[in-house]
Amino acid sequence: MKKHTVIGVLALAVFSATGCQVEATSATPRNETPAAEPARTPALQAMRAGQVYVFNFWKNERGATHTQPKGLVVSEFTTLNDVVWSEWGSDRAVAKGLVSGVWCLPGCLDDPYSATVTLSQPVSVKGRFYYSRYKIDTRLPAGVTTNDLEGPLQTP
Repeated sequence: MKKHTVIGVLALAVFSATGCQVEATSATPRNETPAAEPARTPALQAMRAGQVYVFNFWKNERGATHTQPKGLVVSEFTTLNDVVWSEWGSDRAVAKGLVSGVWCLPGCLDDPYSATVTLSQPVSVKGRFYYSRYKIDTRLPAGVTTNDLEGPLQTP
């Protein structure tokens, strides 16, 4: 061990034993400014600003990039209509709407179920962030079951 390291360790031990407090100082000399924060990517800045998208097949077989759509196809089996968003942020999006799917036909075709949908887990795709998961909370009538109330969302 080098001499100055041993002296530093001993000094710290003495200060600790006597109850003295040691204040850490910055390694940056007083006449220099600290280095700038690393540059943020445009996609990360967009996500932090709440510019996250959902890739949606509602009224578009090829899919399209949307924010706060009025309708949302979350899978090939489940769709939400009359969607009203209460939150659309960098971590999640939350909305109320009417859910229906092939799993509840024919009953829900004319009378879809009230539901809350949450989109989450943004992922970066081609320089943009897209929600990659959905979860639907709803009360299903007796006899109606599905495994399609949560799962992955498609991305471009």
